[in-house]
Amino acid sequence: MSDLITDAEWEVMRVVWTLKETSSTKIVKVLSNKMDWSSSTIKTLIRRLVKKDALQISSKGRTYLYKATISEQSAMNNALFDLFSHLCHKKSGKALLNLIQRIDLSKQDIISLQKILDDKLKVAPEELACNCLSNCCGD
Repeated sequence: MSDLITDAEWEVMRVVWTLKETSSTKIVKVLSNKMDWSSSTIKTLIRRLVKKDALQISSKGRTYLYKATISEQSAMNNALFDLFSHLCHKKSGKALLNLIQRIDLSKQDIISLQKILDDKLKVAPEELACNCLSNCCGD
């Protein structure tokens, strides 16, 4: 995938991930109801996703079918890594704490997080270095 997915494109991708392989007609039907978007807007988003290599096209008779080239989990990971790459290293932990407080997690998610955090604690530095411009964090 060549570019990041926009908020509107995420909506298209979520439909495709759910339906696995689908036509533009089905995508339009779902999103025109959910988002109140026009058919042309949705088809433009589909074209952009094809251009970004997030969707691949195949044909079945006269119908074009769209399939995701990246898994939903991989796309979510890429989006999160991109977001955190823009944050100061010293402040990314607080951002992550805030995120964890605000989202719903299953018991298994929490157990997995605790295991990862226990492992990271063994090798974590006391403090992370600031990676901002001109010493803005006081380093």
